[in-house]
Amino acid sequence: MTHKNLAALLLITLTTTACLRQQRVSPAALIRLTKAAQSHIAYDNTTSTDEQLLEAVYAKDPELRTEFGRFAIHTKRDGHNIVILVCSPDGRMGLLEDASWTLKVDRHWENHPCTFDPTLDPHNPTPERTPSQAAEPTSLPPGR
Repeated sequence: MTHKNLAALLLITLTTTACLRQQRVSPAALIRLTKAAQSHIAYDNTTSTDEQLLEAVYAKDPELRTEFGRFAIHTKRDGHNIVILVCSPDGRMGLLEDASWTLKVDRHWENHPCTFDPTLDPHNPTPERTPSQAAEPTSLPPGR
C-alpha cells in the first residue's frame, strides 16, 4: 500500500468515526428532554409546534439545546403524554424514540427512517412490562 493510499484510508476512517460520533445521542439526555417536554405541556400547553415546544424547553435547560440542537426532533402529543423522535441532522434516519409514560428510552434505531413507531401512541399509552412482570407466570385454567 502506498503512502497516498494509506493516508486516504486514514482520512476516510477518521471522517467516518467523527460522523458516527456526531450521530450519538445520550439516552439519559433524551429521558431528560422527554420529561422536560412533558412537564412543559402539562403546565403550559400553549406551544403548538415542535419548534415552539423545543425552544421553551431549551430556554429552561440550555444543556438540552447543546445535546439536541444539531438533530431533527419530532413530537407526537396528547394531553400530558408525549413521544419524542430524535433523527439524524439531515432528518432522514431515526436514532432514538422515547415515550413519556415508560421508564426507559423505547427505541434505539439503526438504519430506520425518521418515522414514529406506531405502537408508541400518546392517544392510547400502554405501559411496557418490566422484566419482572414478564417473568411472572400466567395462571392456567383448572385441569391444565
